[in-house]
Amino acid sequence: MESNQDLRGILALLLGRYAVVGVGNADEADEAMRSECFDLAILDVASGTESSHAIRLIHALRKAGEQLPIIATSAIPHVNVAVKALRAGADDFVRKPWKAVELIARIDRHVDRNHGRSVSAAKKAGGIYLHEDFRFGRARVGSDLTLRLGSKECRLLAKQYAMLWVFYQSSGQLVTREVLRREVWGPATNAGVSSLNEYISRLRKSFGSLGLDFDQLVQTQSGIGYRVSRKVAAGEG
Repeated sequence: MESNQDLRGILALLLGRYAVVGVGNADEADEAMRSECFDLAILDVASGTESSHAIRLIHALRKAGEQLPIIATSAIPHVNVAVKALRAGADDFVRKPWKAVELIARIDRHVDRNHGRSVSAAKKAGGIYLHEDFRFGRARVGSDLTLRLGSKECRLLAKQYAMLWVFYQSSGQLVTREVLRREVWGPATNAGVSSLNEYISRLRKSFGSLGLDFDQLVQTQSGIGYRVSRKVAAGEG
């Protein structure tokens, strides 16, 4: 996220080894991350109201369980900006004007660390126990928190993985909201309908990024829960 269009273009050129999506503000960044899966986010904490918007976005992503690395950057000279970004959940902070070599090195480090997690290290993520890889319809759900179909892949949140595991175990059955909340968030959860809806919406987009229709596999039963197709365990759909 960078408000300066010219600087967005420069970043895209510098990061030629990556597929870069450039956006101009926090709202556009939020929409992009809801629509696509990324390996890392660079969020500029600009001056004015956009500063608080960026900080709120970082906090909201972490609260939702988003694990992707976030590098905050800002030209604001006050140290409080870096402190706020890091406390909100940013993994790193780079003061502007940044040096291209340093920024690229930090990006490479965070992406490599995120991808380099071993399966054993990923057995517990976001408070969720991760099982072995399993098939979900035609896709494969990896214990490295990656959804795959052929050469296409998409990163998952830990709770997304847990929801898919519950659905997989319940192939051909109805999963109520209460059961899903208990299995994914725990018996003492206060997660509401909005939380469930948000994660289901994210799963639709994750499957959609692979060219799959999530609703063919898991259908929402209004006011009750989710009906899981037998195709889920059969490797179809």
